[in-house]
Amino acid sequence: MKDINADPTLPFADASFDAVVCTVSFEYLTQPHKIVAEARRVLKPGGMFVVTLSHRYFPPKVIKLWTELHPMERMAWVGMLIKQAGFKKVETYVERGLKRPKDDRYADTLTESDPLFATWGVAP
Repeated sequence: MKDINADPTLPFADASFDAVVCTVSFEYLTQPHKIVAEARRVLKPGGMFVVTLSHRYFPPKVIKLWTELHPMERMAWVGMLIKQAGFKKVETYVERGLKRPKDDRYADTLTESDPLFATWGVAP
């Protein structure tokens, strides 16, 4: 396991992957711009970098900025970092309002599933 907050360099060669995915953990990155740059470095041309977010997080561990932004602003901020790193076709997606499955442990207290926010870009 590698602590990418201590050293954001990814241990992979340039242009090694078709996709890089960061799922519900971007809010804990202390050097997010460096991780986005590293994702671009390890992607092949045309490869996708996808970041998915939720509205949940652990307040003691999250970066301060995260607590100050609305969920839509969080998604926009991530998109801005992706665009600034040189990715093309930066897009976003939001999925809300889905009913919780009956076997979900929160189904009797929360009727809707957590929203999903996604932002992605394509490596040039």
